[in-house]
Amino acid sequence: TLTADSTTFMVLANLWKDFAVTQGMTFSLGAGLGLGSSQQTAVSGIYTTDINTTGLAYMVGAGVGFDVGSGMVISLTYSLSGIAGGTSGQVVFDSSEPFYDDPFTGDLSSSLNQSFTVGLRIPM
Repeated sequence: TLTADSTTFMVLANLWKDFAVTQGMTFSLGAGLGLGSSQQTAVSGIYTTDINTTGLAYMVGAGVGFDVGSGMVISLTYSLSGIAGGTSGQVVFDSSEPFYDDPFTGDLSSSLNQSFTVGLRIPM
C-alpha cells in the first residue's frame, strides 16, 4: 500500500479585470504573482519520501459575473495556480523487506492547483 499527500500554501497579489458582455453580465480575467511552498509525501510501510518546493507562485483565471441588483454580483470563477520551477524526485521503495511483494518506483512532482469558486460581491 502506498499513500501520497500533497500540501500547497501560496500568498498572491491578484489583479482582475471585468469586461461588460451584456447589460447585467460581465466576463473577467485575472492573474497573480507571489510566493508559495508545497510538500509532497509518499509513504509505504516504514519508508517515507518527502519533496519540498519553495518559489514563485502564480495564478491565472477567468470567470463570469451576473448583476443581481443593488450593485451586488454573483460570480463564477475558475483559476489555475502553481509554483514555478517546482521540484520533482523519484520514489523508490525496496522489496527486501518481508512485507513487500514487489518494489515500487514512481515520481513525485509539484502539481497545478485548480479551483472553481462561486461568490457574491457586495459593494461597500
